Amino acid sequence: MSEEVMPVSEQLSPLELLEKLWKALKDHYPMMEYAGAVGDEWFEEFKRRIEPIRDLDQALPIMEELVKRLNDYHTRLEWEGKPLRLTPPIALDLVEGEIVVVDREADASVGRGDVVLEVDGRRAIELFQEAMRTAFGATKWAKIRDACRRMIEGEEGSQVRLKLSGPSKGEYEVVLRRTGFRREPEPALSGREIDGDIGYIRVARWGDFKAEDFDKLLERFWDRPYLIIDVRDNGGGSDHLAEEVVGRFIDRRVICSISFMRRPGTNLYEKAVALAEPRGEKYEGRVAVLINEGCCSACEHFVSGMREAGAILVGRPTSGACGWQRRIELAEGIVLFCSMTFPLHGKIPSPLNGIPPHRFVSPAIEDIRSGRDVWLEEAMRVLREGVVDPDIGVI
Repeated sequence: MSEEVMPVSEQLSPLELLEKLWKALKDHYPMMEYAGAVGDEWFEEFKRRIEPIRDLDQALPIMEELVKRLNDYHTRLEWEGKPLRLTPPIALDLVEGEIVVVDREADASVGRGDVVLEVDGRRAIELFQEAMRTAFGATKWAKIRDACRRMIEGEEGSQVRLKLSGPSKGEYEVVLRRTGFRREPEPALSGREIDGDIGYIRVARWGDFKAEDFDKLLERFWDRPYLIIDVRDNGGGSDHLAEEVVGRFIDRRVICSISFMRRPGTNLYEKAVALAEPRGEKYEGRVAVLINEGCCSACEHFVSGMREAGAILVGRPTSGACGWQRRIELAEGIVLFCSMTFPLHGKIPSPLNGIPPHRFVSPAIEDIRSGRDVWLEEAMRVLREGVVDPDIGVI
């Protein structure tokens, strides 16, 4: 959901734009205090930094720092000419205290599980620690992902020299071009059978398929006692589609989210409750849902609904943010996208927390090198053995 706000046509000085940005956030953001902005301390801090600056191009990245401090992926600052910063075609993570290649494009010339020792001659772990001080994200894991990206990103097309260590090459160096990292394309919806007794359904995004498509896939596993739904790194899409899928796993209405929409310029809120309704015959087997810090927006809506439906969540916490979005034009070519609602997903507010798993899972370096999917393995284990959990009882 979005709402247009009339643009300001005149060109502003950096300080005038900061004042408009701060007012827009204070008038529209659902809960500034919850994010840590009590009073005008943040504004005064950034005002001191921006006062000496006359060039708007220099001031805008500093203002972006202010917006990012909310750690809310639905709230961001965009402007014409904003520099595009890309990583080389690899993805990193913090694993066992090391910076590790967890994924890469086929021609990236590095191995999965290789440890990054240096980036352009600097110790990788020191660069990571620096990036973590201002990393963006609601949870520890989201911040780690952001810091791992920022420590190797730069101007599009530029080069970065990495020193790595791996079991096959020992210590080695590569020079990679910053062209961005693109995972292998995958369908929005797919599935397969595991070991004859477990159905596996992968939902890569909440779009590009219909509820009926999910139903047909579910029918393939209808007589299987166990089902795993994998929504890792699902960035969202349609809340309604997510609710429809939840509907196949319930025989009563369940709450997917409760949202409090702030009336702009006031401290008044309107409550909206989003429910999943039973839809068709209920799947009666045990269900696990694989989650991580890449689960955002409508995907958190789904995860919350499945948790209420009795599924066990396996992995790492979801990303966590406020909800919906309003577009606010601060000046010509300068736009603030601002969250509109403060949501509850379960008993703990998901902004700045994410939705925690029932079973936390994170891989070791050797798991990455061998290609083991420890999320999937843990889900298979708890489904087959059954677990006792204080929230959901025995599954």
